[in-house]
Amino acid sequence: MAIGALKAFKEAGIKVPEEVSLISFNDTTAAEFANPALTSVHVETQQMGRASVKVMKDLLDDDEAGT
Repeated sequence: MAIGALKAFKEAGIKVPEEVSLISFNDTTAAEFANPALTSVHVETQQMGRASVKVMKDLLDDDEAGT
């Protein structure tokens, strides 16, 4: 998505990073090969998934305790 946005900004004549900052998400390897190179945020997807399941389980457990 970020590389597509970079392309759209270039086509619109908007300079990255001079006029707009663009950051990619999930540390894609392609970000470093973009021109200009994109800053990319690394995300621990497995850890995020585990935390999401725990939150859902806790919500379900609380709901069952209330009925």
